[in-house]
Amino acid sequence: MKSDDATMIVDLALEPRFSLGSLVVRPATREVAVAGQIQVLEPRIMQVLVALARRRGEVVARDELIASCWSGRVVGEDAINRCIAAIRRLSEAHGGFSVETVARVGYRLGESAAAVDPIAGPARAIKPSIMVMPFANLSGDAEQDYFADGMVEEITRALSRFRSIFVIGAGSGLSFKGKATTPQDAASALGVRYVLEGSVRKAADRVRIAVKLIDGDNGVQIWSDRFEDTLEDVFALQDKVALSVASFIEPAVRRAEMRRAKNRPTSNMSCYDLYLRALALCRTPGKAGYLAALGFLDRTIALDPDFGPALALAAICHVLIFAYRWSDDPQVNLAAARTLTRRALEVADEDSEVLSKSAMAMQMMGFDIDAAAELAERATALNPGSAFNWLAAGAIQLRYGDPGLALEQLETSLRLDPTSESGPLLRFNLGMAHFALRRFHEAVPFLKQAAQLAPDWPAPSAILAAVYGHLGEMPAGREAITQHRTLARIDAGEGAVFSPSSLRDLVMEGITLAENAAISEATE
Repeated sequence: MKSDDATMIVDLALEPRFSLGSLVVRPATREVAVAGQIQVLEPRIMQVLVALARRRGEVVARDELIASCWSGRVVGEDAINRCIAAIRRLSEAHGGFSVETVARVGYRLGESAAAVDPIAGPARAIKPSIMVMPFANLSGDAEQDYFADGMVEEITRALSRFRSIFVIGAGSGLSFKGKATTPQDAASALGVRYVLEGSVRKAADRVRIAVKLIDGDNGVQIWSDRFEDTLEDVFALQDKVALSVASFIEPAVRRAEMRRAKNRPTSNMSCYDLYLRALALCRTPGKAGYLAALGFLDRTIALDPDFGPALALAAICHVLIFAYRWSDDPQVNLAAARTLTRRALEVADEDSEVLSKSAMAMQMMGFDIDAAAELAERATALNPGSAFNWLAAGAIQLRYGDPGLALEQLETSLRLDPTSESGPLLRFNLGMAHFALRRFHEAVPFLKQAAQLAPDWPAPSAILAAVYGHLGEMPAGREAITQHRTLARIDAGEGAVFSPSSLRDLVMEGITLAENAAISEATE
């Protein structure tokens, strides 16, 4: 690239080819190439891209862009916003770079790693992006604007804890205050995919906050909710609502992203899309799903060897395949799980999702439960709004031998995301917690739900057999035993499910009662 600053007029005919993330950019022909495909950009969009690329990692003021791309002519904000939005769409589609808005100043182009040739190098994961619009103050009191603005800042801060989402700063969102801007216009201006709208109504000592999540591409409402509480401590209430809203938004965004990925051809998918495909397959535990998920995860990791969430999820898939003997050589899967877990923690030890998934993999492998518990604790501290973090913490405490604390943490997970994509796993662990506390009747509905949600997963039927054995409900116990034997063996291979020893003994005692009843019936 030229060493001149960004104020030099961009003459595309004189600009050399350069690499940007997964793209090869050819300014003279206005082409961007990736994986053998070519896209031709509008001249102005290419000029803005070149101007930003000249000073990668630095803030380029809007005035500088106007000078270098429009020769200093007076242009409206919409012209620059349109170009920035187009460049962000390139980033989302192909990866490796991003454009950050620096409120009231300009833009900064950054790369997630050294630029590489798209044919030879990795494509980086691209996260869904979101902004929080200024909340409408419906209280009839202009002096209460501070509370509405505070909600925007608190929710933005809570969302930023989710590393799976790129969150535009609160300042950029608040810059739309007082303007007649639609969610789609705001999304286009800042180049984001999702927009959160909201309103605040205060009356006497109560406050009601309504929020809705909008798809910035088509204006479709994805999710909405309202929160109401007493106004005893304004700032405590802001924290509470922000955490609640964030905990609902993250899974809503992820489900929307999964739908997007599912509709794209698998031959032309980004690293993040491949990860989402794998994640969707893992929502329903079972042999076929985990094996298929590993296929997508292998492709993801090949594209980006440092993509922590994919490494951690692959570790979980491998350890479950090992535990249930779903491969010809389970020891190979165990070794892979250990390597992937170690690698995930090396590259992303500040990502709460990676910490919790790695902790889950470690406890399922049955080693270093103290380290797994520490990782889970760090994950919930980093992001207490993540339902999966609390699920991991509860599952580990259950194996650690504290079913009471496990039940509290698992119920927190259920409260944060009642329709969680981890539904079978969460309900299974809730059933296990009740079982460990010898609340056998309370365990039954959770285990049945887990079995219904994941019919190819052996674990729920095994524990159901044990529950019915302890309850003396032998016909149901025999049915559960039969169902389990069609899916897997009841042996040491499921040690991860039946640890610690006190829990394993309780499980095996119940299963023995159910099996003896089945044998007795068969010999009569």
